[in-house]
Amino acid sequence: MEEQALDRLSHLLRQQREVAVAPLSEAEVDAIRAAWPGIPAEYLALLRRIGAGRFDRFELYREPRPAATLLDGERKALESILLIGHDGAGWYLGYDPLAGWRLVGIDGEEGEPSPLPMRSVTRFLVWWLTEEE
Repeated sequence: MEEQALDRLSHLLRQQREVAVAPLSEAEVDAIRAAWPGIPAEYLALLRRIGAGRFDRFELYREPRPAATLLDGERKALESILLIGHDGAGWYLGYDPLAGWRLVGIDGEEGEPSPLPMRSVTRFLVWWLTEEE
């Protein structure tokens, strides 16, 4: 099922003008897997096959970043969150490892993590490229 989502994303990217992505090497993906045990295989497959970078108005980071390093580190709700991208306007995409690696969105500097309906980063990006027009 995720393979179909990757195929769809790949097709959508060929139609976009504002795309600048580059696949990660196997060594880079292995380093992420080692640093964050349990990180979803789907996310790693996305980084390996399609890559990280700019997907229209959304940037997918080359590696996860603890939310406290980019946002107000005083917020208890952000302690476990790993950010994996942003929209350039204050909205962040991340994972909550304590909630089974659930995808979450964080709206702005003061927002709290909110669960997203999509269960994979690939499906989020397909949604982003088709719904955000």
